[in-house]
Amino acid sequence: MDAPAHEPDATIRPPGVSDRPPDPEPASTTGPFLPSITLAEPGVEPAGAVAPTADLLVGEPLGEGGMGVVHGASQRSLDRDVAIKRPLGERAGVSLIEEARTMARVEHPNVVPVHTLGRDRDGRPVLVMKRVSGASLRDLLKDDAHRLWPLLEARWGDRQSACLGVLADVADALERAHARGVVHRDVKPENVMVGEFGEVYLLDWGIAQRVDAAAVDDDAASIAGTPGFMAPEMVLAPQTCDARTDVYLLGATLHQILTGTLRHRGPTYAAMLLAAMASEPVAYGDDVPEDLAALANAATSLDRDARPESAAAFRRALLDHERHKEALGLARAARAALEPLRAGTIALADDAAAPPLFEARSLLAAAARAHPDGAEIARARAECVGLAIARDLAIDSPASARALLAELPAPHPALEAAVAQAEARLARAKDEAAALRRAREEADTSSAFRVRAMVLGASFAPILLVGLALPLGLVGGASTLRVADVAWTNLAALGLLGVLAIAARRWLLASAANRTLTAYSLGTLLVATALAFAALALDTPLRPTLTFMHLLVVGFGVTGAITIERAIGGMAVSSAVFAALLVALPEATDLLSALGLVGVISTGLAGVLAHARRTRAERLRADAPPEPR
Repeated sequence: MDAPAHEPDATIRPPGVSDRPPDPEPASTTGPFLPSITLAEPGVEPAGAVAPTADLLVGEPLGEGGMGVVHGASQRSLDRDVAIKRPLGERAGVSLIEEARTMARVEHPNVVPVHTLGRDRDGRPVLVMKRVSGASLRDLLKDDAHRLWPLLEARWGDRQSACLGVLADVADALERAHARGVVHRDVKPENVMVGEFGEVYLLDWGIAQRVDAAAVDDDAASIAGTPGFMAPEMVLAPQTCDARTDVYLLGATLHQILTGTLRHRGPTYAAMLLAAMASEPVAYGDDVPEDLAALANAATSLDRDARPESAAAFRRALLDHERHKEALGLARAARAALEPLRAGTIALADDAAAPPLFEARSLLAAAARAHPDGAEIARARAECVGLAIARDLAIDSPASARALLAELPAPHPALEAAVAQAEARLARAKDEAAALRRAREEADTSSAFRVRAMVLGASFAPILLVGLALPLGLVGGASTLRVADVAWTNLAALGLLGVLAIAARRWLLASAANRTLTAYSLGTLLVATALAFAALALDTPLRPTLTFMHLLVVGFGVTGAITIERAIGGMAVSSAVFAALLVALPEATDLLSALGLVGVISTGLAGVLAHARRTRAERLRADAPPEPR
């Protein structure tokens, strides 16, 4: 066992079976009954000595192993070509008889049919069986240009499917063998023959073992099999081999189909047997379909109970893969589309990330419809949904990410936490934007400026009319303005302003700025009216009353310009000018009184409305979308 493994896929046979003596003695004629078979061998018998009575004319050698040699032969009675196998040594003769009876016992389309078993004239066993022309699965795996590949590709579609179909036929033959109480123990590509028409045969039943107690012999306790494929129990406890041992060998053969290498490797047979005893799982590459990788690892598990329960179950897994191959191909295409996102070649926040995500989701949806229970498809969908959620988070779309969470096959705490954080951040941003918008609206003097202009204009109309009518002598039939006229005109304007403010409160009270300006207008007019009635009660002359009222407006105007609206300052300037003129030109009191009323009110209204228009224009410019470059 410590010898170099020059042929690591060669079969180890029980002691004595593979020992070929240099000059084998004729086998004993004793033992089970076997009919006589007459052979005619060119170059051995004198010409015509045996040929007239021989049914089998021996031809060229077809192959030779540790137990025997196989020749082609012609069966004269049925005019057909057959193959005959004869042992090398007496012990090999006993094994040949057991092999022939095992093959006959199994009797399956994927086991070479046994025509007859007999003895030659020297008493040596002769096995006559169907002659099969073709190539071993091992030869096909090693020769990409083999002449049988076109035939298999035409039948199965591609080479991997062809190999899996061949292995499924082998599993079917093993299921029959296990039902008949036989374990093959040497399943490997070398022992799988593919015929010229695509037929499949499981060969070399020479170390097959009967699992019933009556058939257990010394050979059952000996290590036998191929080190590169052996199940751990074949090394540790050969006598315990059962149907699950052959399942392991099917998995090891699948491993070689998928990777082109032996399941167990090492520089010596001993190293390979140690690898068989450990049977560590294999990390397959991305080029191996996940379900086949899982099947290969499960079938070659150290724990027999973890393997597929039977060769039939293994076969069903292979056929399921083929049946769902198109769906699995869609899943692999989807994963390929997602590769730039996984590798970071395309950032999730980029617009270029959307097309591969859309393509992958479409492919996986089609795959899921074709194969709803596919584990590989489910994993690919989970990965795709995870990337889609990550993209939604990258572009600040937590609502869409929240909807995608429901598509995950299982809860994902990390993604759920990330979505919740994004939702909270977006909610805070919305609250802050709403607060900022409310603040802007509250400070916006441009809102309802037309309504405000009409209300203020209508309210101050009596004062304006009085001021314009004085020079024409339309008040009291004379051109002299009295304090009572001022008082009652202001009261009328105050009442009208109050009524209109209540009627237009929806617009005038819409913002803090509007409320402040409305309150300022009412307050100013209220104080002016109170002052006028106080002057009336005190019988104060008109000129000092108007002068004081102008000074009062100056104070209100300056205060309003500083605290409320800069444009109100124009009214303060106008009032200051007229107050000075009233002091300097007492003889022009009536004219200055009229002009003062008109000027102050007109200046105030014009300033406020001009500022409102300017503010509105600025807001429109700020809210306008940027011009395209």
